[in-house]
Amino acid sequence: MTRIIPILNLASVVAISIAFTFVSSIAHSQTLPETPAPISQASQKNDSATKTSKPSKKSSSLKDATERPEIGARLGQPIISKWKVGAVIRAGSSDALNVFMTIPFPNNWPEQTVTIVEENIPLDIGNVAPRQLDSGVQQMVVQFPVVRPREIIEVSYHLEIRNRTIAQPADTTIFVKPKSSHRDAKPHLVTSKNVNHQNGKMRKQAKLLIKDQPNAWAEVEAIYDWTRENIEIEPSQFHNASLTLKNKSGTNEDKTFLFVALCRSAKIPARIVFAKGLAYAEFMLADETRRHHYWFPCNVSGVRDFGSLSEPRVILQKGDGIKVPEKKQRQKYVAEFISCQGKSRPRFGTFREEIFDDDAEELE
Repeated sequence: MTRIIPILNLASVVAISIAFTFVSSIAHSQTLPETPAPISQASQKNDSATKTSKPSKKSSSLKDATERPEIGARLGQPIISKWKVGAVIRAGSSDALNVFMTIPFPNNWPEQTVTIVEENIPLDIGNVAPRQLDSGVQQMVVQFPVVRPREIIEVSYHLEIRNRTIAQPADTTIFVKPKSSHRDAKPHLVTSKNVNHQNGKMRKQAKLLIKDQPNAWAEVEAIYDWTRENIEIEPSQFHNASLTLKNKSGTNEDKTFLFVALCRSAKIPARIVFAKGLAYAEFMLADETRRHHYWFPCNVSGVRDFGSLSEPRVILQKGDGIKVPEKKQRQKYVAEFISCQGKSRPRFGTFREEIFDDDAEELE
């Protein structure tokens, strides 16, 4: 019989699953907080009762955003999709010892929830523990003492993923720029390899675009419209924001990074969102008290969605320039990592595929 397992049981989402591990139970009218709610942990992999650890205290930004839900972006009805995700390790001709892997998985953002419908987890799996990086990026750290020659280990999950549409706030004129020194805003105003916004040309362009705009929302929209209308989409190698501004062309990702850079030049916190098959942006504004902060999405390419999201996608990561312990440089996108000892290195592959099953029972 298929088990329906809430994603709250994070430690049961062990091992090499790359996919969508979230916790969220969102009302349709809830606004978007600055950071995801904490994910509770458990250590159960069978059908017996699961003991869940006490959730940690929510961040102040999450509290602030939900104190005035009537003024922020509004979540709509969920769009449901089903996925099979996981990974496979195939050992070589000799033992692979002390196998260490880190598997990134998307976090528990308010507009997205995930339920494990069915799981395939080996009984002899090694140690597994979640790890949180910058900007709410999460990983699963997996360790095997030994993988025997020619042994194949697979971990997979059938998931139900709910993504919600996002509508603009009712009144966009009330928002102001957050204080640059505020702990919620500061991480999203810094420079990075891709968002190199601290140069004269970038600041000059941002200043020109926001000049004479009546409010903060109008300033961001002016940046958004200029970026959409003046940067051509061309398949090429990825550029940083400065090169995209200079060339007036780039990939969808380049165009999104340029929008983020122009916002940051104008002292408006912004970040990139990596979703399934798409990169889009989010910008942060505050209410008139500057105590409550809100994130708003915008699709810089394709369908015009500003402060809204009419075609939601499965979210993989928010933010860039992520510090990863196993890497010397900050990472634009946190990828899988594996290391081991032994004469032969095991093969390691991941998979993620959508399942179309009209007869599947819908979860409520």
